[in-house]
Amino acid sequence: MRRKNAIILFIILISLFNIFQFYSNTVIKLCFRDLWLENHKYVNPVDGSENIYIIIDNKGLLKFHQYNINNNDSINITIPKNSKFIISLYENSTITAKWDIINELNPNVIKFIEYKKINPFEINPKKRDGQSNSRNFMYFQSGNEGEGTISLGYKHIDESEDNYSTKLRLNIKLD
Repeated sequence: MRRKNAIILFIILISLFNIFQFYSNTVIKLCFRDLWLENHKYVNPVDGSENIYIIIDNKGLLKFHQYNINNNDSINITIPKNSKFIISLYENSTITAKWDIINELNPNVIKFIEYKKINPFEINPKKRDGQSNSRNFMYFQSGNEGEGTISLGYKHIDESEDNYSTKLRLNIKLD
């Protein structure tokens, strides 16, 4: 009987821990990074703006920072030195469009690692009309010191010119 109660209590504690992680801005990374990225609650505004998430991986903790952006906005962000960070942006998978890095990055300040597209889990999915809830994740490594800029643009893949429908500028300071 004690063993059965202990197992039930353990399952309840793990469930509560997972629910806390889903809604929290700080996540304790116990296993694969992408699992926590898929199971975080991302908010998509309905006013035409977008939410960008800067996720900082610092010594086993994932810290989610949420910013509301409009076209041509500029955001100032401080990133710890020698840490990994992720930029998460909404990306509509029903059209052929994607986020691109527009500018050259200074490799001593910021190094681009990889790009992934993830469909986050949602408890009550509220999709925008005719759109999906996929997110674009850009993985970066910060350097030792300095400041840098990441300019991002959102455009249709079919367009040969750099005709971006949305642009965003991130001013990165390493601390």
